Amino acid sequence: MRTLMALVIGAAAIAPSMSASAAEMYWNFRNNYPYTVDIQVYAPDRNNFWPTASTVWTHGGSDVRRYGISCHDGEKVCYGASPRGNYSRYWGSGIHNTQYCDSCCYTCVDGFDTPVINLNDFSE
Repeated sequence: MRTLMALVIGAAAIAPSMSASAAEMYWNFRNNYPYTVDIQVYAPDRNNFWPTASTVWTHGGSDVRRYGISCHDGEKVCYGASPRGNYSRYWGSGIHNTQYCDSCCYTCVDGFDTPVINLNDFSE
């Protein structure tokens, strides 16, 4: 019984240092494309997507939209976007992280706001 109790206490002492601290960061997008776009954000190291792996944020206007996510402090978080219904065209890494892009990533830091990411027409 003493051994079991020592294991439980030891595990409890280690657990807080093993968990990543939560942070809130904010992504800002302006749609300069003439049609609606779909947007996703993802953490490649743990294959986590926002809003979810099977959903997207939809941006149909030219205003700046701000999307907040809860991520692990210090982790790499990237964006991908595509015109609605045409995922062969993309910004960043595209929807579902199908394209390589290192310049579309930021480090998750609590309270961080990305600069406005302009999703421009492909002819620009």
